[in-house]
Amino acid sequence: MKKFYTLPFKRLTSSFELDCVHDPIFLAGRYLKFSRTLSQTAWIIEGERKLSTSIEEIMGNCLKKELGATEFIFTSSGREDIDVKCLGKGRPFTLEFMEPKRTIFDSQELKNFQKIINESTDEMAVKDLQYITREETRLMRESPENKTKSYSALCYCYSKLDSDDIEKLNSLKRVDLLQQTPIRVLHRRTVMTRARYITDISADLIDDHHFRIKMTTQAGTYVKEFVHGDLGRTEPSLCTILGKECDILELDVESVNCDFPPEINNDD
Repeated sequence: MKKFYTLPFKRLTSSFELDCVHDPIFLAGRYLKFSRTLSQTAWIIEGERKLSTSIEEIMGNCLKKELGATEFIFTSSGREDIDVKCLGKGRPFTLEFMEPKRTIFDSQELKNFQKIINESTDEMAVKDLQYITREETRLMRESPENKTKSYSALCYCYSKLDSDDIEKLNSLKRVDLLQQTPIRVLHRRTVMTRARYITDISADLIDDHHFRIKMTTQAGTYVKEFVHGDLGRTEPSLCTILGKECDILELDVESVNCDFPPEINNDD
């Protein structure tokens, strides 16, 4: 032994740092939006914040605190304009949380998380909050061209309306549209012409100039432009169908027709 080793052995000491982090975890649910002054994500223009908060921040910051995560990533099935409500069953979303300290929780805790969010604001609400895997997040992104959404729009007509106008709208079974990129989003969207369709149209006369129209649209349809025509960039529009100038006063998303995430009974 002494031939090969020096005895006694010399002890060596060393120090090192070890950081342990957990893989991200994913939550999914649906949100409802009751305000016409709340944006989906932070509204920042040229480095200036326009609104104090957003749907993304209300949900994400509440859950980030509960899970002890360092950051989060919000994804949703489409988005509505700031002045549009999202009602019905709500819009599907996912939240990815980085380096969470908590990764195991039961259905009651998820219900409590949901309650914390819903009690923090009256501008929005969350439902069907649930744990999902990374693989399940793709279900929300699959085949967007096959998804549909249902809307209700309060409209104004500059000319006097009558029952024949409303009957003309109610007789429509399907309307195939060609929509050029709307003027209002030209600064952030690719300039192109999109083919979209609208079905299940029903209209009700309110008075001589106001009417409400409900419809189901292919995902990606610009509903406001279908009403006023966007200076001829959407064909046909309610203006060309009725032969009268129309505009939209209020728009509500009544349904995002998507099976993900599954509906669960965890509402208050």
